[in-house]
Amino acid sequence: MGNLNKPAMAAAALSVGAVVVSAEIVDWNSWQLIDDERVTNQFAAAMTLQDNASSQTVTIPPEGVDLNKVLNKKPQVGYQVILTKKVNAAKDTTVKLGMGVDWWFEVYCNNKIVYSTYRSGGNVDYPYTAKDHIFALDLHKGENLVTIYLKSGANSFTAAIQEMPADTPAGCVSRMNENAVHLPDTFKLRQGPWLLEPAPGAITAAFLTDGNMGAGVEYRLAGSQEWTQCWHTIGGILHDAADLHRIRLTGLVPGKVYEYRVLIALDEKNYKALDTYKFTAPPAECGEFEFFATSDTQFGDAKRGRLLAGWKELLEKASLQISIGDLTSIYDDFDAMLFGGYFNWQSTEVYHGKPFAAVRGNHELRGKERARWFDLVGPASGKGYYSFSYGKVCFVALDCWGEEEDYQSRPLVGNAVKSYLEEQRKWVEKLVKSPEYRNAQYRIIMAHSAPYAVDLNREICKVANYIAEPLFKASLSGEAQIHLYLAGHVHVYRRTVPGTNRVYATTPVTENQVLTWENFNFPILIFDGPGHNNGLEVSASTVKVTPEGLEVKSFDEQSRCFDYFTVDKNGKLCEIDAPYKKSILKLYEF
Repeated sequence: MGNLNKPAMAAAALSVGAVVVSAEIVDWNSWQLIDDERVTNQFAAAMTLQDNASSQTVTIPPEGVDLNKVLNKKPQVGYQVILTKKVNAAKDTTVKLGMGVDWWFEVYCNNKIVYSTYRSGGNVDYPYTAKDHIFALDLHKGENLVTIYLKSGANSFTAAIQEMPADTPAGCVSRMNENAVHLPDTFKLRQGPWLLEPAPGAITAAFLTDGNMGAGVEYRLAGSQEWTQCWHTIGGILHDAADLHRIRLTGLVPGKVYEYRVLIALDEKNYKALDTYKFTAPPAECGEFEFFATSDTQFGDAKRGRLLAGWKELLEKASLQISIGDLTSIYDDFDAMLFGGYFNWQSTEVYHGKPFAAVRGNHELRGKERARWFDLVGPASGKGYYSFSYGKVCFVALDCWGEEEDYQSRPLVGNAVKSYLEEQRKWVEKLVKSPEYRNAQYRIIMAHSAPYAVDLNREICKVANYIAEPLFKASLSGEAQIHLYLAGHVHVYRRTVPGTNRVYATTPVTENQVLTWENFNFPILIFDGPGHNNGLEVSASTVKVTPEGLEVKSFDEQSRCFDYFTVDKNGKLCEIDAPYKKSILKLYEF
């Protein structure tokens, strides 16, 4: 957008006629509304306290109001208005607000952008509520100006606002979305650290600094005195032209607790150490552990965060967490979506202390920042397919790519996609013969699509079958049994009974959807997701790995267990009763 604080822009700024109120008694549901042909997000960003202009008072309640009715206008896409408020703060303070808008909005506090849905769109959930998006207003002592730019969607112009508790996690705005031409580098973290790529004796610490600078990590056994330092280098020099840093920590003793902290280079000779966190090194082959997995959490950022907060106890019991794809709808702003709507809602123990693994779904193909998925959560190989060993388990993450519309919207890279999928197939053929895969006690496949779905002709299902075929054949022949297959994509919970045409499901299943299930000698579990009125909005599962087998439990959004089964070392499944299982799941048999 360019620098919106240029004199020419300031001269064109709209003026504000709001009454100044104290931050302690401010009514955050009362705003001045400006409806003018000059209204744009740039005008909203450039407004000043000194201006005086006509506007009308409007109430924006937590349950929402349709501004089309307030303005007596017919619904239209892209109509623009501005909400303004002057606030007199007795001291420096932070106020948390929640907001829902159909469809776009941007928030500015004293000409600094605070939150934006301008690139990614507004709400995913319906109805629109004030808890859909949460942002923080940093008010300084004295007069402050808050401006909110709104742009309407197709069917309504709903807006909802509510003051939120001070401890509510707020969303983020990417540096790429900031309205200044250049932001100064600051010697602090922007996001993180988080942990990736667990392996026997090693793990990767990743983090974003607030601008380009040199950085590193130091770590030690908890309680010991001596730190081991690792700096982010390139060609033997400090990589001070990077804001994303991924540093491999090696020489870890399996199962031991470690302390680690980020180091920020102030210059070539000096650095400062930031907060200290703890993690447990990946277990040895004999160690028991539990992991947490979910999929298709493409709700609004705040709602996705609330889901993760609701699963807090499940996450804290687990040793690692996994997303089986479609973590969000579109990747236009990783700061908002991955951090503001996912990591930042988790406890410190989970966010900074549990390794995270991600499968690429079809929605990870979408958005202006989709390539950053590989940098932020993907493996160091730069591929969407990979494997890793954790304790007794060999995890295999497959990349099923997308649906027909994803292929059709990218004709320029058609040959690249075909080549990529062929490379993946060859990688799978090699993996299935490797000691890592053959010697594992348990093998778990993770892919965004199952080899079947509600429609067997879907492109993503065909790809899943083609890529995973060598793994399936090795399992059926008894060479390398698959113990569990985790998938998502279709937003309905399904769980097969191996070697049969039986399936547990939350929605009706038809015979043509089970024709191939008898060819799989392992359970296939598909996570639930938004968009289907089946009693569940989303689901998550925990898998406990023991010497005897896998113990699998599935939970709804309130952490109530609705499915429970075990898989032994030989792949045999045993059903276990779970609370209200019969009221949620139905067994279909053909």
